[in-house]
Order: sequence, then structure tokens, then C-alpha cells
Amino acid sequence: MSALLALVLLASAPLQPGTYRRAAPAADGVHVAIFLYLPERPRPGAPLVVLLPDLGTNHHVFDLDGQGLARALSARGLAVATLDWRGTGLSQVPARAPTLDDLLTLDLPAAANALGPARPLVLVGWGYSGALALTAAAEQLRARVRGVVSLNGVVRLDVPNLLVDRTLTTQGAPLDLARALSRPAPSRRGNLFDLLWVHPSPIAPSERADVLGQAMAPIAAPQVAQVQIWMRAGATTLGGRPYPALLADLRAPVLAIIGTRDNWTHPEFAAAIRGAVPAARLDFARLDTFEGAAHDVGHLGLVRGRQARDEVVPRIVRFVLAHAGDAP
Repeated sequence: MSALLALVLLASAPLQPGTYRRAAPAADGVHVAIFLYLPERPRPGAPLVVLLPDLGTNHHVFDLDGQGLARALSARGLAVATLDWRGTGLSQVPARAPTLDDLLTLDLPAAANALGPARPLVLVGWGYSGALALTAAAEQLRARVRGVVSLNGVVRLDVPNLLVDRTLTTQGAPLDLARALSRPAPSRRGNLFDLLWVHPSPIAPSERADVLGQAMAPIAAPQVAQVQIWMRAGATTLGGRPYPALLADLRAPVLAIIGTRDNWTHPEFAAAIRGAVPAARLDFARLDTFEGAAHDVGHLGLVRGRQARDEVVPRIVRFVLAHAGDAP
């Protein structure tokens, strides 16, 4: 069967195990690239897991050189999907520079509808896309989401460090993140990608180079501007509602996995979820050596490398299966 499928097939017809790709139209006509991974031995009743790339990355961060969360979760019997946000990867570049609300209210619903309008979902958001996943579960996709996995998903934001602040200062222009992170790191070997995204995760230099060369994407100017304002205000609006205050309405269970050595989206920005969502619906896991992890975990280590495979994937599988029968 062709990897490029008619939208109706992707949404409704039974498919054979394998990997599929399709462009789904959003409500404004922009086409969003979707990638679907169907396992050889599917877990009965398990919801579809949707992986959301962080700002500045594309779908390759979850599937590069045959490795990544998409392949690992599918190998464990879960149906998995991911996407390229508009203007990144294989998705269409819109006429207007996209905002965070465009990703939340246009791209994510388009992908969800293309994957089956009634299909239950578990959303996995990483970094800034964690905020989008949590908001969608409380708002746009509330009726379909059975759970959210937040991988250092931003809840309350501040300026993490001077290097991130300088990287995000673009004077109103889009941010070429791959180029910005390729700059030398001050007072140490390596580049800003190693310092802000990789350190201290044990990811091989070849894999780091592949991610930087293939899995990075530009961040649109309106998104950069909103993040900068958010950092200084501590809160923002998503989908027209105040965030993170809107999370008080979240009813789906949440698994928050915290990488404690993340220099890009600091762990304290994600750990604030403890005061933002109902405590009875929250599972909380810190990945550091003091809590028994083999290594401390940085930003990229949450989705790539040995730590993601050994520490993150098993937790996601257990969470998905534990809530397979939950009504949204």
C-alpha cells in the first residue's frame, strides 16, 4: 500500500501494520503532514498516541535513522502518530506566519480528525508543545483525550538563562534554531545545542549531528515573540484563555516526566504542573540519579537516546495501558 493515502483511508479504513504519511487540510486550508505508525501486534483497546514536536523541531525528532519514540512505542504495541507543525518539515508554509494558537486550534484538530474523528487519544507534548497538549486536552480535544504525557511541558515560564534569552532575541524575525544552536558555547567545548539541549544526556555525537541537521525547524516570528513575552509575564493565553489557569478545568489524567537537567525548558517550569492541575489526576516522575535514573536527563534526552528508550518509553506505555478504558 502506498505511504501516501487518501484522507478517508487514513481516517476510517483498516490499515496493515506499517508506516503511513498523509497531508491533512486544516480549517484554513493549510495542509499539515501526519505520520502514522501501526504496530505488528497492537494492544487491544489502547488509544492512539500522538507525539507533538517541540517548537523548533519536526517529526524526525521522533523517528530518525529508524530510532526514536515513534518507533519504540510502536514496537511495544501502540499505534502512534506525529506531525509537522505548519511551516515546518513536510507541512505547508502558510501565507501568514503562524502563531501558537494556529498550532493549537488549526493543526492539532486537523491531525486528530484525519486520524479518526472519534478515535480516543493520548497526547504527548515535549517542551513548549507540552503546553499545547495540556490545553488541547482541557479545551479543543477534551472529548477525545484519555490522557496527556508532559515531557518537561512548560506550565509557568521564566527566563531560564541568559543564553536562551539571547537565542530567542531575533528582533522580530523568525528563529533559525539549527543555525542559532550551532554557535560555539561560551567557555566550554561544543556548541549551544550540546549545552542547552543535549547536556548531560549520553547521546552519541553522530546522533546529535543528525538531529541538528535533520530534525530542527524554524520558529515563526509570532511564536518567538509570544514566548519572549510569556517568559517575562510568567503566563500567557492559549486558544483565547489564560494559561496555565485554564488547566484547572483539565479532567484527563496527566503523566508529567521531568528531565531535571534541561537547560532549554527548565524543570521548574514543568514541575509547576503540581499546582496547576487537579492532584488526583497527576502522576509525577523525576528523571535524575537521585531518584534512581541511570543518568540525569536533558532536553533532548527526553525523546532521543538510551534514556528515552529505557526511562521514558516504559513509563508512557504503562500510562497509556492504565488509561486505555477511561472515558474521555
